Amino acid sequence: MRLALWPADHLLPSGFRDHGTRQFLSDAATAPELFDILPAATPPAALPAGGFALLGTQLPRIAGQAVAALAGQAALLDWLRGPGRLLLCGAGEGREFLPRDARALHQALRGIGLPAPRVAMIQQNPLFAEDYAAWAARAGEAPIHLFSWHHHLHRMILGFARLWADPARRQERLDGIAALRGGSCERRFACLVNRPRPHRRVLLGRIARRGWLAEGLVSCLADTPERDTAGREAGPGWEADLAAFATLPLPMRLEGDTGQTVFDDHWPIYRRAALALVAESEMTVRNARSTEKVFKPLLCGRPVLLAGNPGQVAALRGLGFASFAPVLDEAYDGIEDPAARLDALLETFARLMALDAAEFARRMGGLAEAAEHNLRHAGEAMPVRQRVALAGLAGSLAGLWRG
Repeated sequence: MRLALWPADHLLPSGFRDHGTRQFLSDAATAPELFDILPAATPPAALPAGGFALLGTQLPRIAGQAVAALAGQAALLDWLRGPGRLLLCGAGEGREFLPRDARALHQALRGIGLPAPRVAMIQQNPLFAEDYAAWAARAGEAPIHLFSWHHHLHRMILGFARLWADPARRQERLDGIAALRGGSCERRFACLVNRPRPHRRVLLGRIARRGWLAEGLVSCLADTPERDTAGREAGPGWEADLAAFATLPLPMRLEGDTGQTVFDDHWPIYRRAALALVAESEMTVRNARSTEKVFKPLLCGRPVLLAGNPGQVAALRGLGFASFAPVLDEAYDGIEDPAARLDALLETFARLMALDAAEFARRMGGLAEAAEHNLRHAGEAMPVRQRVALAGLAGSLAGLWRG
């Protein structure tokens, strides 16, 4: 029996709507044997038993507001309190757990008279559920159900599977591996940045002040610096890096950059570089998600150094992607403190940049086997994994009715 999904965002004021529902429904549409996507025009009274009403709540801080906005939807609330359930869709994001967001959500659920166990949430950060469960136990709250699902990974992998099935396009990627193995890549590294968040400013500033810009392919598409919402504005010794960043002529764009910052894997750029220096969306403590940014160079057959969350490199290995150690020192991945982790990553990168051209090419060529494994893994094993994972999520959601 297929799991019924009904998009309910149209019931909310326009200010509450985001992409979460649309994103998850696009994933569900890849498995029509598992999900029955109902038209938004279906009246709540006609919704089937055992289904879910979906609200897009990519950011946990808006979940409480969205739930509270259902207060006037009597027919929907009758269904949710009886044969239906509510699914909060945040599979396009994965933030750290914050108690204030949980308090707001539970207050909103009490306000509309909906018991928390009748609610589920999907989002990217696998540590979110652990931290939320600990909070709920301390607060004496009956918890909602939490599941991890990654919309961007699912879409990128299924898209790459189509590319990999095309012999000509597959050979183009394998030719890129040959360039890596033979030391014929045009530049040493690529570092592609959209919005200049604090850790990215440090990264780009270090590249600029050490004179490495000419050896890489470097971009920064936005020209307005962003605050670090976690309050970590800078670490000790970064003043010179931030000053160097301030001198860069923003925005910095590269030939071949489509400006599509989410699902374009930037093959025309990454194919020209031997190494990807990836600046993730955040560098935090309690977040283990990977965004699409790190998967792009892996799908281009390039080794990666990652300025991201702790344990993120280990999580990629858990997905079956090959390690680049010991050629690339990945010890930074185990450092919890964000500032210390970024410093360790920059030291690793500096050691690579200090190598002469021949030795750098030799070491990168030594990573060609791992890079090719990652290409083949992404094109052959990962699509199967994603379909199995989606079936597992469908089973878990359906299991809420049996529990």
